[in-house]
Amino acid sequence: MTGCSAIATIPRPFSCLSAFGRAWKKGFVLNRKDRLQAFCKQVAEARGLELVDVELFRAGRREVLRAYMHKPGGVTLDDCSQASHHLATLLDADDEFQNPYTLEISSPGLDRPLKTAADWARRVGEWVRVHLSQEVEGRKTWIGRLVRSDSESAVLLPEGQENEIIIPYRAVQMARVDVRFEE
Repeated sequence: MTGCSAIATIPRPFSCLSAFGRAWKKGFVLNRKDRLQAFCKQVAEARGLELVDVELFRAGRREVLRAYMHKPGGVTLDDCSQASHHLATLLDADDEFQNPYTLEISSPGLDRPLKTAADWARRVGEWVRVHLSQEVEGRKTWIGRLVRSDSESAVLLPEGQENEIIIPYRAVQMARVDVRFEE
């Protein structure tokens, strides 16, 4: 099974010492989202997964800690479940995450966001939808086939056009794979 989501409300009986807990005690100061991201990255790497994104927000009286993970061939329900248990153990041992929370581990989905140069490179040849903070070639939204990318920009062949355009990453507000079911 690919494209999973594991949601768990975790009790607090676990105890574990991690490298991040030791770093915290030595005086390194990280904000809560950075700490969550560091724990998620540690879990993803230990499980052979790639961390795509992390979200941390309030929903009523609880916090929601959401991590999106990927691996070639797709993330399975077992991957999500094992990552959830591993991450919960690390979070429960950390003083910053002692309030009630809901932990969600999920695959980023077919229309995953493109946030890093590696994300763009992985999607060369696919259709993407890009929303820009500043105009490129007179427009703030582009849909096109991703022709190539490098560390600074991506090149799109816009839908219905013959000329390629260069999209600098610094101008990208949000970009996603534009899922199409072609015959």
